[in-house]
Parts: sequence; C-alpha cells; structure tokens
Amino acid sequence: MASGITELLDMLYSMVDEAKSVPLAAGKCMVERDQMLDMIEEIRTQLPSEVSEAKKLLEARNEFISSARKEADVIKQKAEEEAKYLTSQENTLAMAREQGEQMLLTARNKAKEIQSATNKYCEDMLAQTEATVAKTYEALREAHTQFRSVANTNVRTSNPNR
Repeated sequence: MASGITELLDMLYSMVDEAKSVPLAAGKCMVERDQMLDMIEEIRTQLPSEVSEAKKLLEARNEFISSARKEADVIKQKAEEEAKYLTSQENTLAMAREQGEQMLLTARNKAKEIQSATNKYCEDMLAQTEATVAKTYEALREAHTQFRSVANTNVRTSNPNR
C-alpha cells in the first residue's frame, strides 16, 4: 500500500473526488466501503508513529534552538568581555602614554635645572679659580720682584765692583 500518511490522504482524496455521485442526492457519492476503511485504518496505524516522529523532530529542533541560543549567549558574553578588556587596555595604554609623556616632560625640566645649576656652579668655580690664579700670579710676581731685588742686593754686596 502507501508509504506515508500524506500519500494515503492523497489516495483517499482521489477516491472521493473520482467517486460516482449518488442520484438525487446532491454532494453525496459512492465509494467502496472496504477500500475506504482499509485506508482509514492504515492512516490510524501510521498516525501515532508520524506524530511521534514529528514530536521528536520538534524536540530536537527546540533542543537545537536552545543550544544555539546558549552558544550565542556565550559568544556574546565573551565578545562583551573582550570588548571591555580591549577598552580597558586602550584606557590603560592611554594612561600609560600620558604618564610617560608627563615623566618625560618632568625629566627634561629636571635635566634643564641640573644643567643650569651645573653651568652656574662651573662658572662660579672658574671665577673663583681665576681669582685664585690671579692672586697667586700677583703673589708670584711680587715674590719674583722681591727675589730680584734681594738677589740684586746680594749680588752687589758679594761683588762690590759691579
């Protein structure tokens, strides 16, 4: 016979559609009772398995949809966490850059201060050294002058003919 309920229903429809009309009874027809009952019994037999299979398919579909939703939720949550992490990293990076720039500016200013202080210290030390060298030179000239005068005096006294 037929393999599925749909095919059986199609055959049942064709049987009624092709049946001969009953004379003097509009809308009524004659069909073979045994053949009609056999088809209805076959439909009854196959209907529970078809309904059971349809229920299984619906359950599988619902499980698949539920699983897909859960997976989508997990993916969405991971994406949101990743976005938060990346945003956090960007903020951290921006803060680090800002701090780095501030540290660099502070270091440059400190270096200028140190260089200025070093230059002033060197200038002061050179001025002191110059003054000390000038005093020493003056003292040396004076000592040299004194030495000449003492030496000339000693030479005259030791050599009266000169």
